Amino acid sequence: MSFQSLTRNSGKAEAVRLGLLSALDASPDFLGFWDADLATPLEAVEDMLEVFDRRPCLEWVIGSRFRGLGRRIERHAPRHYMGRVFATVASNLLRIPVYDTQCGAKIFRATPQLR
Repeated sequence: MSFQSLTRNSGKAEAVRLGLLSALDASPDFLGFWDADLATPLEAVEDMLEVFDRRPCLEWVIGSRFRGLGRRIERHAPRHYMGRVFATVASNLLRIPVYDTQCGAKIFRATPQLR
């Protein structure tokens, strides 16, 4: 696998895109990425791969954060509402019922379409 170095800061999305393209060169069955803060625990990888086993037609599985009972998530109100607007617009445009498009836990089946 070869690693590319970005000559200028092109943002997280471009770094993730180039990382996924580089990982595809190794011909994996699956690939993905996780946010470094581990807001989604690494143990969730196994659960996500089981979803692929149960539903072979799926091409990707993404995590989605939500506030469960007894959990406290502190976020400034403007950030929360801007995030909800973005997630709703993205979900509607893509026509997929995704509550949390920004969760950093994503695994993809390595298909030609992914490239």
